Amino acid sequence: MMPPKGGAPELYDIEVARAVVYMASLAGGRFPEPTDANVKAARIDGEKRHQERLKKAAASRQ
Repeated sequence: MMPPKGGAPELYDIEVARAVVYMASLAGGRFPEPTDANVKAARIDGEKRHQERLKKAAASRQ
């Protein structure tokens, strides 16, 4: 499994998002250029989903 940010923790989330959009565009994808606002919103959403999964896993162990 690849570590977060490809093992380069010094990268900003916006840099990673731009790299993903670039690679997707090379494969024919059409995504808008990421902005700080939508990268921040995605991070908040991801953290919320992660917490929900942790709660669900803890509940299943009881």
